[in-house]
Amino acid sequence: MRTTYLLPCECGENIRVTSVQAGETVQCSSCGAELTAPPFREMQNLELADPKKRRRREKGWDRRKICMMVGLYLTAGALIVLAIVWARRPQSMDFSALSPLESWQAWMELRQGLQRRVSWFTYYMVESRKQLRLTTYVCVGTALFGIALSLSAFILRKKRARI
Repeated sequence: MRTTYLLPCECGENIRVTSVQAGETVQCSSCGAELTAPPFREMQNLELADPKKRRRREKGWDRRKICMMVGLYLTAGALIVLAIVWARRPQSMDFSALSPLESWQAWMELRQGLQRRVSWFTYYMVESRKQLRLTTYVCVGTALFGIALSLSAFILRKKRARI
């Protein structure tokens, strides 16, 4: 069994080091400062850590982790909504499947020109395409915002206290 010692940091935190880590560089978990563990002979002068009392890891979420998860959830949610909207988008009319009478009616509607009164189906198709375009822009924008939020939280590190 290895002996564990407490190496004091400038911030007041005690870092647990073992005799195997003598002379190595260790990092403080609270302020991020890098400390060099003393050689083995001097390590015996440090305070002994209680072997029964293990330091628990922090279970809380910091801002960085929260930002990363919010960004990932935003991206995933936006992409799922976008996939559902595109899967359920209205299909345009297949003119090759029209009967001769339906083809004649479609031709007569087209001959009336741009000033004609549009049918409910044409109005529905135009409005649904506008809605699809708007939803696509919003979902892509939300996904890009989520990616930017996650990447910025991933790239930015905790600032260390320098003394």
